[in-house]
Amino acid sequence: MEHIPFPFPKQDELKITFDGKTISCTAELADTIPRIYQALNYRSKEDFKQPLVLLFPEPNTPYSVWFNFSFAVELIEVSNWCRYGFQPAQNYPGTFVKNYVGLQALVLLPQGFFQEHGADPKSMPFGPPQSTYVRPRVKVQLKNHVNIFS
Repeated sequence: MEHIPFPFPKQDELKITFDGKTISCTAELADTIPRIYQALNYRSKEDFKQPLVLLFPEPNTPYSVWFNFSFAVELIEVSNWCRYGFQPAQNYPGTFVKNYVGLQALVLLPQGFFQEHGADPKSMPFGPPQSTYVRPRVKVQLKNHVNIFS
């Protein structure tokens, strides 16, 4: 794969809302198959200063993401609800590719992003809603992409 220069040219305002609190920041967007696949590869930890949102235009289509980053990232899988994950650094030879199906977006965050914003992802209400009486789930929104929200 040919190296695509970064940061990618498109950006948007990312909002992550939970328990009445909103984290708002600028996010870089990857909205083409080559950019989605490259994701954070060819970058150093120092280059990864703001979230990167991989936008999947067709949720039922599988999208491959190359996860050979030399640093750990936090991530949020966005469909009708959000799921938190952690991807450790890939410091071994070979290529590690993950395929995603059924998602609207995948948000890649610098390690420690939630802690820097006074939140603990282990106590945040990720996952599908259980009932109308439990606290609202985590929401992810992009200002200029109305169809990308959870």
